[in-house]
Amino acid sequence: MKKIILWMVLLSFMNAAAKDLTGKWFAQEAGTSVVFVSKNILIYDGGRLQYKIIGDKIRIPDPYLGYVDYPYKMQNGKLYIRFPEGYTLSFVKAARKKQNTRQKQDGKTQNYLLRGSLCHYSSSYNGGYSHSDRLYFDGIGRYSTGYQTYSSGSSGAYAGEGADGNGGSYSVMNGRIFIQTDDGSSYEGRVIEQQNDGRITGINVNGKVFGSALCD
Repeated sequence: MKKIILWMVLLSFMNAAAKDLTGKWFAQEAGTSVVFVSKNILIYDGGRLQYKIIGDKIRIPDPYLGYVDYPYKMQNGKLYIRFPEGYTLSFVKAARKKQNTRQKQDGKTQNYLLRGSLCHYSSSYNGGYSHSDRLYFDGIGRYSTGYQTYSSGSSGAYAGEGADGNGGSYSVMNGRIFIQTDDGSSYEGRVIEQQNDGRITGINVNGKVFGSALCD
């Protein structure tokens, strides 16, 4: 029983530490940045990596070494990460972008109208490959992303799906969708399909159409 309690405390600490890191951090003197997209996905210099918080270390899988530990500490609002080569970089967290002014107009958000899965579908010319980007909305202002792929050929067929660790927040107001990703980017889309009960089943974001019917 003591071991279970200890593990729960440790897990809670790890999750809290990962949550504290979420966001984009800049090391100005080195001209580089790291984005902690979620509690297990980060982007460093454009490369997408999985990670875990193990005590005071950021542990990243390595194809040759098994994993590499990067000791880190938070001090005076800065993030210090020590690299295997022996140097330490100091990172400052980027300020979150201000909410779009159009969201500040009078009126309440209607996030409850956007709930469930919406998908964007694409396929190859001969139909041998298809890909579906998926957005999962919780109805209260948070979303996550996933994917589904299918390919077939002389070597056989393959199908796969999963979550890619991305996500963020969203707001629905007056037929517009305002999306803020966890890495600091923001997008504005519009509602293109809505049911009689008000439920949103189609949106256009960045020129891509997502619809509930495209998830079938």
